[in-house]
Order: sequence, then structure tokens, then C-alpha cells
Amino acid sequence: MNIEKFQDVQKIKLRISPFLPNMFVYVYIVDELLIDTGPRQRKARLSEIIHTNNIEKVAITHEHNDHCGMAKWISKNFSIPIYMNKEKIKKIPFSCMQYPEKIELKNHTLVPVYTPGHTRGHTCLYEPDKGWLFSGDLYVTPHPKVSLWSESLSKYIDSLKTVLTLDFDTLFCAHQGVVLNGRKKLEEKLEYLTMIQAEAVELYNRGYSPRMIAKKLFPKKAKLERISFGAFSSLHLVRQLIRAHKKQA
Repeated sequence: MNIEKFQDVQKIKLRISPFLPNMFVYVYIVDELLIDTGPRQRKARLSEIIHTNNIEKVAITHEHNDHCGMAKWISKNFSIPIYMNKEKIKKIPFSCMQYPEKIELKNHTLVPVYTPGHTRGHTCLYEPDKGWLFSGDLYVTPHPKVSLWSESLSKYIDSLKTVLTLDFDTLFCAHQGVVLNGRKKLEEKLEYLTMIQAEAVELYNRGYSPRMIAKKLFPKKAKLERISFGAFSSLHLVRQLIRAHKKQA
């Protein structure tokens, strides 16, 4: 675990799994709020963080284990509210509350912004006075080459457009840490997705299968596809891009 401070925010870097030594997730502390909990099996460190920083509230960006894995343990051992977009999630294995319109903290106000696509309940947190966006997994990389089968690229693209209406510059990404030119990076990602969608659709209309398109657009298998045993794949991404185009048509 590594803890650093950026302006008024503490960023805490956690290894996702002992079997994936080079994959990390960042959780953040703003005033008395912990944003995401990190994966399971971080009880000792997380307990220390909660006590040391006088954590009074928790906000979960979305329902994947590396972001909410410790939420069940927190709900059982600490009498603090856990906020989540639970209206969009079918099953939640821990006690939580629906996000309010604003989360009022000692020195900051965070506004939940619903950003589905990566998951049904994905929610970013926006600090308008500082120009901060806690982006969960909305960013991660400006040039994705893989996706999960469960993602919705049409909603993902709409969510990028939604946050780009906000006035911010700094991203607090769950997997890249602090991204200072965050707006430009999200604009770059939206432009990239639009471009490869057009390429994928053109090939699809010429008779290429999704598998053939994936091999043509992404000839080298991404590292994440290999280590996730295909849970993330370029084929999923191509299928999602074509599906998103059909919804837009």
C-alpha cells in the first residue's frame, strides 16, 4: 500500500490481487469521505485508514470487487453510511444508501454524476469548486483495446459526453491515479471510441465478422486480455461498438 497527497486529497494505491502484482487500484480520501474501498482482504490496512483519517462516510463508484470489495466488511464493523447508486444494481451484498443529490463534507461538496456504461450503476463524483472529477473506471485509458462483455459502449459514450459538460480539469482515476489534464484525456477517449466505432462499422458492413474485425483493428492481443483469461477482450469491444452503432441508428 502506498499513500500520497495531492492538494486536499489522499490517494491510496492498493494491489488488486497477489496473483496480479502489477495491477493496482486507487482509493481516495476527501475530508471525512472514503471513495471506493479497494478489493477484499485489505481489512487490517483499511481499518487503520478509517480510524486514522476519521472516516465518516464511504462512496462507491461502482459494483466491481476492486472498488467495493471491502464494503460488506465496513458495513458490519463501522456505523458509517455507504453511498452507492443502488437503484441501478440488482443485488448488493452489503448495506448501503442511495446517493443524495450532494455529499456535503467539512471542506468540500461532491456531486454524484450518473455515468453508466462500464457497469449499470457507475457513478462519478464531481467537485465543482476545485474542478475535480473522481472518475471510477470511466477513464482508465484514452485508447481502450478491450472491454468486458457486460459493458454498454453506447451508454459509455453518452456518459463521456455527460461529464464533458462539466467544468473540471483534474481526474482522480481508479487505475491511473491523478490525471492533471483530465478533460483533454476524456475528450481524446471519446474521439478515439468514435473513430474505431466508425472503422468497425465500415468493416462490418463490408461483411467482416466481429472476430475478423477485432483481429484487423487490434492485431496484437492486449496484456489485460491475456491476464484476465478473456474476460476483457477486443472481441467484446468490437461487438459493443457495433451494437452501440445499431442503437444510435
